[in-house]
Order: sequence, then structure tokens, then C-alpha cells
Amino acid sequence: MRNALLIPLAAGTFSALLHVTVIFGIFSLAPIAATGLSLGFMSGAVAASFAAIIIAIVSTGSGSFSIFVLTSALPTLVAVFFSLQNRRDQAGNVEWYPLGRILSWLTALSMVFFITAFFSQMGNERGLEGAVERFVISIFGQLPADAPPELNDFFALVFKILPASIAASGILLVVLNCALAQRWLIAKGKNIRPKPDYSGVETMIWPLATAVIGGILWFTGGNLGYLGLNVLLISAIPFFFIGLAVLHSISAAWPGRPFILAAAYILLFVLRWPVLLMATVGALEPWLKIREKANAQHSNKGDE
Repeated sequence: MRNALLIPLAAGTFSALLHVTVIFGIFSLAPIAATGLSLGFMSGAVAASFAAIIIAIVSTGSGSFSIFVLTSALPTLVAVFFSLQNRRDQAGNVEWYPLGRILSWLTALSMVFFITAFFSQMGNERGLEGAVERFVISIFGQLPADAPPELNDFFALVFKILPASIAASGILLVVLNCALAQRWLIAKGKNIRPKPDYSGVETMIWPLATAVIGGILWFTGGNLGYLGLNVLLISAIPFFFIGLAVLHSISAAWPGRPFILAAAYILLFVLRWPVLLMATVGALEPWLKIREKANAQHSNKGDE
């Protein structure tokens, strides 16, 4: 009983310390995820709560507690909760909650946050887009009048897609930290859930429907266009991960695969169009069945 409490408290402390650092902050959710995925959801919740309290005490910025809870702790606990759900099929085998559905829940949570923020700013000048613009300017300052057109275009794009970018970054961090935590737990033999099949990830159908609705709203322009663009981009997040799974599947037999994947990830980080390509491939995968064909091809080669 003592260890059951001490481990979450220690994990929460470690998470808070990582969070307040600049270099290791991206790994701050791993201790919470590891606690939940090894000791259960409630232990993970204790770790997250303790981390949030410490962050609220040591952080100088206002709203640090709320920001950490809403953008970091809550999504991580959602991922942990669903990761531990399982049932037995008719043959008595254990079926674990699909990874793609966990991605869908994280996307839905981000969508709720964005839509809530959008309607909460409707009474202000230019709505949420204006609030985002004022927030960015408060950090980086107003651009000079003689600023290059490219710089103006860049900040105009930032103003438009910042909500979706924050959602994508948040989900990416949750996925990264949970995957690292699960891998470490498997190595230590402390995992509750067996090693997931990341290459077989699939998602629910509703993100495709909301992406279509968002695309339609985008073309209306104005506040509705801003709403639609970000709904479209947030809805595309799970399809981006499916696109990555497709890339890993088709590259399984490629010579120099690690170098090719490294180059692909660098391109994804530097450029925008590979991200759009991955999301498009992921959205079309249920019909294209690229992974199924690639796996069948690999099996045929193995039988020869």
C-alpha cells in the first residue's frame, strides 16, 4: 500500500521537474504514463494530480495549473484509461482497446477544447482568430512595416492554424510519451498491456466526416471559415498517424530502411506538404489497403 502511493507521488514529482525544464519538457508525461500503464489508471491520476500541484506552486506564469491539466495531464490520462480497457472474445482471448480509437478520443478531446475556445471568443473582435493574433503579437511583438512579405505570410498562416497546431503537438506528445513509457515497461516486465501493433492502427469513421464538414465551412470564409479550417486540420490528426503506419509497413523490406525513415521524419518536421501527404494517405487507406497489400507481398517473399 505504501509503495502504491509513493511511486505515483515520485512519478508526479519527476514529471513536474521535467515539465519546468526547457530541454526535457517534452518527456514530462512519460512518468505519468508509465505509472498508469503499470499500476493502473488511479495511480496515473494520482501522479498527474501531484505533478499539477507542484507545477502550480513553482511556476511563475498565470494559468500554469490549468494549462498543464487540460493540455497535458488530461489527454495522457485519457490515453492511459483506454489503453487498459480489454475484453475477451468468443474464443477466450483478450482483446485490448484499439490504438486507433484511442487516437480518435484524443482528437475528440482536442476538438471539444477548440470549439469551446472558438465560441467563448465570439463576442470579441474577430473572434478566436483575433485573440490568437493578439496573443502571438504579445509574445513576438508587432512586425515592422517594412517586414518581408514572406514573413507577413508566415505569421498570417500561424494566426489561422495555431489552434490545430497546438492540438496536433499535444496529441503527438501524448503518443510519444505513452509509447516510450510502454516500451520501457515492457523491457522491465512491468507492463499491463502487451506490446501494441502500431503498424495496424486504424481510426473511427467520424474524423473523416468532420474533416469534410470542416472543409466545406472553410470555403465560406470569415469566422466560419476559420472554424472549418481548424476542424479540418484537427480531424486529420489520426489519419496522419495512419499514414505513418502505412509508411512503416511498406518500408519493412526496403534496404537502408532506418536511413529512409529518418529522412522522411526530417522532411515531415521541416516541410508542410509531406504532412498533408501522410494525412491524405491515412484517410484513403481503408479503400487503398496499402498495408494489407504490403504485408501480403512481404509474406509471399518470405515463402519463396
